[in-house]
Parts: sequence; structure tokens; C-alpha cells
Amino acid sequence: MSRGVRTGYKCLAAGRVPPIQGGDPLPVRRWLPKTTPRPCESGWHWCRNAADVLAYLSDEVWEVKVRGRTVEGDDKAVSEEMILVRRVMGPEDVRAFMFDCLARIQSVADVGGFGDEWRRMCEERTEDACDAAGAAAWAVGDAWYARAAWAAAYAAAHAAAWAVGDAWYARAAWAAEREWQTDRLNHYLTEAQS
Repeated sequence: MSRGVRTGYKCLAAGRVPPIQGGDPLPVRRWLPKTTPRPCESGWHWCRNAADVLAYLSDEVWEVKVRGRTVEGDDKAVSEEMILVRRVMGPEDVRAFMFDCLARIQSVADVGGFGDEWRRMCEERTEDACDAAGAAAWAVGDAWYARAAWAAAYAAAHAAAWAVGDAWYARAAWAAEREWQTDRLNHYLTEAQS
């Protein structure tokens, strides 16, 4: 457990609503009520970096500050108190990231014989591109683009692993794709700060 003020990110559904619990929108620039930090149970859950955000990407990503006791997890942290500072990614940014991920599957689409159609959909940035990536199953409700972006990132990593066949190389391809996605997402997160 650590203490002190730290900066990170909070993934929220449209309108600053917690994506899992739902409820009222979280206020901006006001410390949220103090609570006991227990991962997946209570406390203010937040992402420490772009790799964490990739696991929880939603409609909006907010820069946050946290303070008090903090419990570290594998892909998130949980703190006693949190404040939303400013939105760093909105639905339009999440959608752009989704298409960045989808474009990475082009070589797999070419091998599969549907490369021209895939290229057209990615260039036009249509919702059909999400469907082609298998994201349609995830794509319902207000968080359509967020779930589609997560599915697109997953599909790109899966396609990279599938394309190589061999299990060892597949794991390496998966890791390499996730690293690229983390770097690309970090670009979106830091672009808002400049």
C-alpha cells in the first residue's frame, strides 16, 4: 500500500458515469467521498498508465489525482480518494484509436482474401469495419465505440498471434501488438496534455 497524491486515468462511460456500477455522473474538480480501497469491491479504481487504460477503455478517459491509501493491482490501482481533473479522451478519440487498431489487421485481411473490402472500410472509417473485426457482438448501448475499440484492439492482437501459427511466436506476436497498442494509446493520452 502506498500513500500520497498521484496522477493517473479513470475510464468512464459517456457523461462521466462509472462503467460498471453506473449511477450518477462523477463531479469534475471535486474530491470524491473517502472510501476503503479494496480491489474489485470498494474504493476509487483508476489506471496508472496507458497499458492499464487499454484493459478498461471506455467512452471517456479522464486524468485523475488520487490520495490516501492506495492498493496496487496487476492492471489497476484503487485509492481512498479521487478527483477528476480533465477529460483527455472522448468518444471521438476512442473511435480514432479503434480504427488505428483495425488498420493493423490489414495484412491478415489480405491473406484471408478480404483485404480490399477491409481497406475500404478502414479508409472510410465505417461502423462496418467494427463488424468485420467481430466487434458487433460487443457493440450495443451507449458505450458502442468503447466496446468496439476494446474488441478491435483485442482482434488486432489476436490476428497478429494467429497469423504466425507457432505457439511461441504467437505469444510474441500478441505481446508485440499489445505493446504497439499501448504506445498508440499513450499518444492519445499525452496529446491532450499538449
